[in-house]
Amino acid sequence: LGGAGAIMDALFGTGLSRAVQGPAVGLIEAINAASARSAAPVVAVDVPSGVDSDTGQVLGRAVRCTHTVSFQFGKPGCYQYPGAALAGAVEVVPVSIPPRWPAGAPATWRLSEAFAAALLPARPPDGHKGTFGHLLTVCGSAGMGGAALLASLAALKVGAGLVTAGVPLVLRDRFLAAAPELMTLAAPGVPAER
Repeated sequence: LGGAGAIMDALFGTGLSRAVQGPAVGLIEAINAASARSAAPVVAVDVPSGVDSDTGQVLGRAVRCTHTVSFQFGKPGCYQYPGAALAGAVEVVPVSIPPRWPAGAPATWRLSEAFAAALLPARPPDGHKGTFGHLLTVCGSAGMGGAALLASLAALKVGAGLVTAGVPLVLRDRFLAAAPELMTLAAPGVPAER
């Protein structure tokens, strides 16, 4: 392995459901050591060996890959941590398997930026903030406004025209300082006990 220009990982596939044991442990460690020494790319077939293809959990030991070529569909374990950290760049290649096999099998979908963008309506060029809706976030408490601020900023980022943050009075001025484009609706509140 030390002189390899590239290493192909096909020790285990999608059927692995128990901890890696025996000689396979040594092979996985040898692959990882060789790629660390030589910077040779490691390409997994379908899923890195030692990664549960459904959950992304490491089953004892796993190969650390720079690339994974998944057949027909991306395997969930390549997109969920800790498996995602071992899969490297994932490429899905068609191999003529029907979209649902066996027929009626449940499907798993991966949310991508392109999928999310397709859900958003087209924005007319003559639109303004009133055209794109008014969202009210009601969250936060005295001393714990981070999630409320993040939720309100996220609403603006995804395209809500107007966003009003309903927060306790003690947080109102902090919101205006953090994001002047937010409106606030302050409810009386009591400071957090120390």
